[in-house]
Amino acid sequence: MCLLCCPNDSKLFRRIKSSDDRDILQNDLTKLQEWSQKWLLQFNETKCKVMHIGKQVDPFVYYINNVPLSVTHEEKDLGIYVTPDWKSATHVAKVAAKANSMVGRIRHTFTYINKEIFKAVYP
Repeated sequence: MCLLCCPNDSKLFRRIKSSDDRDILQNDLTKLQEWSQKWLLQFNETKCKVMHIGKQVDPFVYYINNVPLSVTHEEKDLGIYVTPDWKSATHVAKVAAKANSMVGRIRHTFTYINKEIFKAVYP
């Protein structure tokens, strides 16, 4: 399977079983590119990425405006970190690290903190 992500929340997804599926996905990208040019909503090709989902590797290179899209192994979408294996370990680790960092900043800033103060300053 292949997921194509662009920073403006545009996504294309297709199960890749054959080279025909790859061609269809590339054709969809071309149509999306043509649509974006018609409506003057250009994609930043350098920020668009491809994620190959599943165990089978799809080495095919996809293009927007003749620019090859980079492959990613982790993407944040709507606040959730997505990885090719669809497991939540990466998301949980990043959220926990962010929370621990915030707690560390609070402890560093305050010499005394009780439950009420902590609730007021922790978002």
